[in-house]
Amino acid sequence: MNKQYFFRGFVVFFAFLGLYIPLFAEAPELQYVMPNSWKKITRLSTSEEIVFLQKSESVLQRIVENAYFGGTFLLEEKIRETTRVYRQRAGNEVFYRLITTETKTPDFSDSRNIVFFQSFLHSRNEENILLCMAPYNSVVASQWARFQVFGSIDIIEGTGKVKGILATDICVSEGEKYGSLAIIKDQAAGSSSAVYLPWKDASLISNETELPYYSWSSYHYFEEVHSYIWIKIEASDCLVDEKIPLRYGLQNAFDGDPATSYVENTEDDLMQITFSTSLVIGRFAVKNGYALDRTLYSKNNRIKEIVLFKVDLARMNEQYNITKTAKILSDNTLGYQIIETDGVFANLSVTDLYKGTNYNDTCIAEFNLYTTEYGWLFGDINE
Repeated sequence: MNKQYFFRGFVVFFAFLGLYIPLFAEAPELQYVMPNSWKKITRLSTSEEIVFLQKSESVLQRIVENAYFGGTFLLEEKIRETTRVYRQRAGNEVFYRLITTETKTPDFSDSRNIVFFQSFLHSRNEENILLCMAPYNSVVASQWARFQVFGSIDIIEGTGKVKGILATDICVSEGEKYGSLAIIKDQAAGSSSAVYLPWKDASLISNETELPYYSWSSYHYFEEVHSYIWIKIEASDCLVDEKIPLRYGLQNAFDGDPATSYVENTEDDLMQITFSTSLVIGRFAVKNGYALDRTLYSKNNRIKEIVLFKVDLARMNEQYNITKTAKILSDNTLGYQIIETDGVFANLSVTDLYKGTNYNDTCIAEFNLYTTEYGWLFGDINE
């Protein structure tokens, strides 16, 4: 083969590759603050943003009432100047994320110090419906400590359709190192919690619905909206990356992407996950470990034994209405492992591990729950 033509073809290929990659990185400026969503969203053009914001007066007013930045509320006259609009398509649905900051030129790469307010909208019948809101890097003070709360809102998808909306918080408290990050085993740690609303119920929300303060997160004030079904999820402390605080958070266990994992950061490398819901959970599925590939899988800890704490609804008023059942997961399995629960379970505890060859971090790539009413909640599984 002629070397000149080979070299030209080589250059053309990589020139095409350079154009092709951005198609999968639509909002690269947000990669450090939205690790689960930045590849799925596209910022509107300047003219599109102006028109969108002009048509969203009621939504902007609600943002003004709630957007709190380090002791001051956002001024109404500045919101259009400091709000960016991003579009996301999932199945047949169209969503918008409004990212409101304090300045016109925010530095999202400074993920530990950037402060913004995310408003999540659904486009429906020529109207934009406000579904939920969440702050990023909100500072909260209690009687005992100060906390930084990093919020995430993610769409959970099934096969060509939306399954639900997940709002997650990583809450980190003050420590001796790394500014305000608490340290466990010389690594930064934060509490991880989430609230999930199935799309069947989220799609009923209107702009007249009384939404919870800030977000559905368990850290902030939460109240059930009418008779909607929701699931509150709490888990053991997660590993916190200084550059990307949400990188190892709880949302990774439910996003359908084996390239991301919920990674604990506890003293004994074990973990607990608690579910609060009125739904009857018939079985659950786990993708164990860091399941992106076998190399990462073997380097990190995997779950060996899970103990289920099951609630007997028929004996709710009795003292001993909770039973414990141990389940063993297979090792060297990158796919889903499905476990029957035989009823409602309140929480599960990881009590034994398959040890990693390089790291002591215990990982869960994916977790899913099955209910009669909704099927698989966090994506579809072919059994």
